[in-house]
Amino acid sequence: MSDPAAALELDLDLEPDAAPDLPLHPPKPGAHKAPEPPKRRRSKKPDSLEQPIKLMLATIGGVWSTTEASRGHTDPTCGAVLMSQAPAIAKTLNAVAMEDESVYRWLSAMLTGGGWGAVAFATLPVVQAVVASHVVPAIERRRLLASVEPEGPEEGPDQWQPPNEIVEP
Repeated sequence: MSDPAAALELDLDLEPDAAPDLPLHPPKPGAHKAPEPPKRRRSKKPDSLEQPIKLMLATIGGVWSTTEASRGHTDPTCGAVLMSQAPAIAKTLNAVAMEDESVYRWLSAMLTGGGWGAVAFATLPVVQAVVASHVVPAIERRRLLASVEPEGPEEGPDQWQPPNEIVEP
């Protein structure tokens, strides 16, 4: 490749490299870093919580409605009412949060994945299942036992008493 004609055909540069432009004075410490982009100024107005609140309420209403339907409710249920009212509730809660910083912080913490709100939402289905499977049937059994008239003498030590503990069949 020492032939200059061949170098022209291949469009190679055979000229020696030009001397780099060297500064007259050495750079100051930290001056060689790239400039930082300008910091975005954040608006002092907090972000709206209306959409996350509405989603949270609609989710809770959906779970609530489903559990009520599984227990045989045929009329409009509390969960369905919560779902239908979620937009109005979210709008008014957001308005209060925009005016009161402590309300905003509390609602924001409840809606974030790392706060106690996440724990509450994660355990809600378990609590509902326990209530539906154990608490409600126990209350219904106690009510049924209290309505049964005892047989035998009405007074005295042999009088019938509902048991303190309910044994499931």
